[in-house]
Amino acid sequence: MERITMRYRDQVIPFSFISYEQETLRIQVEDASDFLVTDSVDMACQGHTAKLQIIRKEENIVCLFLSLIGNNFLVDRRKFNRYNTSFFAKVTIFVNDFINHADATVKDVSLDGFGVVFHDPTIVPSQIIKIVIDGETLNLIAKVRMVNNRDTEDGIKYGVKITNIEQHNFNRLREFILPKQFARIKRLDDPQKIEVFLTYYIQSLEIA
Repeated sequence: MERITMRYRDQVIPFSFISYEQETLRIQVEDASDFLVTDSVDMACQGHTAKLQIIRKEENIVCLFLSLIGNNFLVDRRKFNRYNTSFFAKVTIFVNDFINHADATVKDVSLDGFGVVFHDPTIVPSQIIKIVIDGETLNLIAKVRMVNNRDTEDGIKYGVKITNIEQHNFNRLREFILPKQFARIKRLDDPQKIEVFLTYYIQSLEIA
């Protein structure tokens, strides 16, 4: 695994991880007096870079704001779990080579896609190409493709994968998903675990 590097004002800085908690990353440096609060540190790994704002400092400790929701910190959607929901959606589908529109309920959501059940159980799409979610806590539009289907107690649930989504819509999805995904991460104070955690995010800064 490629090691994470830190640069401040274009200079590589020697550092060690201390802890990560509540979106705050604490690192130990040789001398924190050279760091200016509100400046940013560049964290880099595998060709990707994220800017982390300096929010406070001590004698040899610098505290950086590591946002899980920020627009510039995207994540690898394939590794995220699905979460049960019940959102109304308008879905664009192909049936017998003709485009139709259908009402559906979004039964689960992830950063990778959705599970939908059509209100009309007689609908059997050959492909699903677009979804417009209009939920109380989530509103977005995404282009999708159908990847599977299975019987559930609510009817046939179609799994769809996001193929294209605009940045602002993806940010809405992230804002809905990430607090649920990372609620279990209370504190990390093992440097190896912190590095794995950070590498996991920084290596995938592109959206579909």
